[in-house]
Amino acid sequence: MSSTSQLPNLDHIVWTKATTESGKNYEVGVTKAAAEIRSKAIAAGGLKPIVRANGVKEEFSIFIDWPVGDSEWKTTSSQVQNDAAITKYKLYEYDGYWKYVLHFVNTIHYDYQFKDASPDVYTCDTWTNDDHYIRFDSTDATMKKIMGR
Repeated sequence: MSSTSQLPNLDHIVWTKATTESGKNYEVGVTKAAAEIRSKAIAAGGLKPIVRANGVKEEFSIFIDWPVGDSEWKTTSSQVQNDAAITKYKLYEYDGYWKYVLHFVNTIHYDYQFKDASPDVYTCDTWTNDDHYIRFDSTDATMKKIMGR
């Protein structure tokens, strides 16, 4: 990481504990505002996912190569934007309990799975179109595949 890059402050994030299929712990996070939206939607009777204009939310599986870098935004490929509805991401080392943070922005609700090169799979259900975070430890954090349903 560049010495001029400043790590983002993650204090405004609401974190939820999760576990990979292989038994490794990690956390998924959303902004406090998104967490409040979710709580209100649940209290009102449920969450309604955002779908494509044609009314269909299609499953996908995309091979990617997102190496650990700095905390600057990276624009995703047209395939990732069109199929996975993720417009940008950051994947970087973080000074804290968890070694890595994946931060991404989506435009359609998906239950995402990110597979790294270790290979471990991290699930993040995005019930809002907003910033989403995954913080985790890995022996090889380069993201290699995104799946969604």
